[in-house]
Amino acid sequence: MAIKILNMAQVKKLSHTKGGKSSVYAIDTTCRLYLVCFATSKIYKYRKKDRGYISIADYNLISLAEARDKAKELYKNDELGIMVKTAQTDKTVKEIFYEWLDIKIPPILDKTSKDYPKNYDKRRKAVNQVSKWLLKPLGNKLINELNKKDIVENSKGMSLTTAKKVMATIRDLLKFARAKGFIQSYAFMLEIIEDINELYPKLAVTHRKAVIDKTRLKEIIELVKNSDIKPVIKNLFMLNLLMAQRPHQIRELSWDRVDLANGFIYFDEKDNKTGIKARIPLSRQAKDILEIQNQNRVGGSDLVFNSEIYSPISRWALSEGTLMLAIKKLGINDLHAHGFRSILSTFAIRETETLNGEKRAKFEKRIIDEVLLHTRGSDVDKAYFRDFNSDEHFRLLQWWADFIEGL
Repeated sequence: MAIKILNMAQVKKLSHTKGGKSSVYAIDTTCRLYLVCFATSKIYKYRKKDRGYISIADYNLISLAEARDKAKELYKNDELGIMVKTAQTDKTVKEIFYEWLDIKIPPILDKTSKDYPKNYDKRRKAVNQVSKWLLKPLGNKLINELNKKDIVENSKGMSLTTAKKVMATIRDLLKFARAKGFIQSYAFMLEIIEDINELYPKLAVTHRKAVIDKTRLKEIIELVKNSDIKPVIKNLFMLNLLMAQRPHQIRELSWDRVDLANGFIYFDEKDNKTGIKARIPLSRQAKDILEIQNQNRVGGSDLVFNSEIYSPISRWALSEGTLMLAIKKLGINDLHAHGFRSILSTFAIRETETLNGEKRAKFEKRIIDEVLLHTRGSDVDKAYFRDFNSDEHFRLLQWWADFIEGL
């Protein structure tokens, strides 16, 4: 076989040709150094004695001289029979992702474990976050062939909000890949994150569906109450409406959070995304619903609203999909589960009263925000003001319950 040795000027001219996944060129046959050109990247590789390949480095990360030195070292070991396996850099993006995920969120294999649903959900969310933009289009690409163009081209149409989450995940994945020796650098990912505001559009704020018309709200309540929906779903709907908490806080409400004797529902920091520990007073109508649910309690269930079907994700709690599907079957398409909160806040802000001949808002916005468990003030406020004015909260929620009942 004729000896072939290319210089840097000749190597620079090598590129991917159409018609195949890659184009392979011999650079130095004395040490079996090759350049494999893909559509968007070039990789220095060493050709083994058994005709397999070992990746050396990305063309842009090392010089030709460095690549040749590495190939000579591999050639020497190969001839002496020291070479035993292909380098780990030949792994795909998908393979590296699941290795990283197993370390970040170790899977729980025992499905009967109480931690299994939460663990399963965390892993599912991590996969979903990058599935569309990384795993589906680029999952079978070798991790050391991944480059800036791959990421940017396959993330067209991504919003700025999504991009900030997805790109941070890909960055962490590549940091893991570098630490394990799969790649030598992830500098291109840092460039993407630095330019993220220019690469991805910031979408206009969209609000979830909520009913702010009194007549329409009355129609919806009548539709639900007069329907053949299961009583437990009707009660879930009404308590969602009366309490105006985040949907999961009501769906997953357990009896140890309910104090019917004193008229409160308690929420811990981990129960809501703003991390507020709070007690929310129960209106008379809310207590009536909870009394009914208590009388119809299923076995030894600790849930207020118990599903008849077990789910590995929500376990025995009713899902948001169950509630919304029941509502949509009644022809109600202008209400989202999260919209119950907007309904209360909108009607409460509108409400006025006359005091000493002066017309004013019936409820302070601060009170409305506290009932909705919105973030409260600064870190100093959270540290020094650790309780709410329950009397004012009760006044708001009882007014709201009476308003709903009046419809």
